[in-house]
Amino acid sequence: MRDLKSTFENRTLKEEQLLQYGFQKKNNQYFYQEILWNEQFQIQVELSNHKKCAKLIDLEEQEEYILVDVKDATGAFSAQLKEIYEAKITEIIEKCSAIVISHTNQTQDVISYIAKQYGDASEYLWKDDWNNAVWRDKYSHKWYAVLLKIEANKLGPSSHDRIEVIDLKLEKDKIGKMIDYKTIFPGYHMNKNHWITIHLNGSMPNETLFSLIDISYQLTQEKRRKKNVRK
Repeated sequence: MRDLKSTFENRTLKEEQLLQYGFQKKNNQYFYQEILWNEQFQIQVELSNHKKCAKLIDLEEQEEYILVDVKDATGAFSAQLKEIYEAKITEIIEKCSAIVISHTNQTQDVISYIAKQYGDASEYLWKDDWNNAVWRDKYSHKWYAVLLKIEANKLGPSSHDRIEVIDLKLEKDKIGKMIDYKTIFPGYHMNKNHWITIHLNGSMPNETLFSLIDISYQLTQEKRRKKNVRK
């Protein structure tokens, strides 16, 4: 059986679409089954607020065909069957649910500020993780801000709580003076000589945060201008 909870993270079930697709509702749970592969296998899907899972049943043997959920399973038949199985799961997710992205209040303020100030929308480049986004210059496509949801212990605190942070560009000679390991950290997953990471928990006033976003944006613009001058 495949646990689909992580796959449905940041998504909400849409009842009308579920019923249209063919799901049957019983006690706030939705059940779906469909015959696959020349009527030899049947996919069974169960979705609710508390449980989301799928499994493939071998109808001849009347038992679950677990090889589609084994990462290192080999064999052309199993690989092809797994591809069909996963395509069906993906189709159900896309047609029967909608993306819902939850952000902290300060993150929402950042999204609104950048949209108003620069006309840029956040871009969710990683289709398997809608927690992470980037903002980039319209012309050079260089990133000037990166939104990430990570475990707090990635920055030092001994906590597995998920937090939202933003990576911003900053002048190299100012980075060391800014970092306090409370709100401002060395750039996470970025070049620490050119980026800082800010915890978006409201501990930094929006006015200060927005000014740092402006600096990051301008640094991206300077790189573009220098490139144009060389041309």
